[in-house]
Amino acid sequence: MNMPQTILNLLTHERLCCLATSHGNQPHLSLMNFTFVAKERTLILSSRRHTRKVQQLQENPRVALLVTPTGNASTQDMSCTLYGLAHVFPPGQGEPYRTKHKKQHPTMGTFIDGGDIAIITIRIDYATVANVQDQVRTWEFDSQA
Repeated sequence: MNMPQTILNLLTHERLCCLATSHGNQPHLSLMNFTFVAKERTLILSSRRHTRKVQQLQENPRVALLVTPTGNASTQDMSCTLYGLAHVFPPGQGEPYRTKHKKQHPTMGTFIDGGDIAIITIRIDYATVANVQDQVRTWEFDSQA
């Protein structure tokens, strides 16, 4: 299944998400800048390597991300929870993703550039959208798409 236009619009226009990770029975939540690569159905994030979130991503790459609209009128009445698999690139790898992420967030170089900054990609497997009328819909995406 292809990603619905409402989700594509949201991910194209928004820049922030809440990333949920966990270790054992302890959840962790992080506010993150993201860059959406539509043709790969992938989000790009970055983080210092020696953080709780990166450690948790390496131990358990299954994540959830919440994206809510901040200014786009066409998606104002919805929120989207994305579920997927994270990949933390080793030092020196993932540079094309770093370049895309920096282009999307030119004022955030402190959080994107540097040897201690990990590039993280998240391949979106499925998404749930809820609107203000309490209508909830879930989409699962083809693993090949």
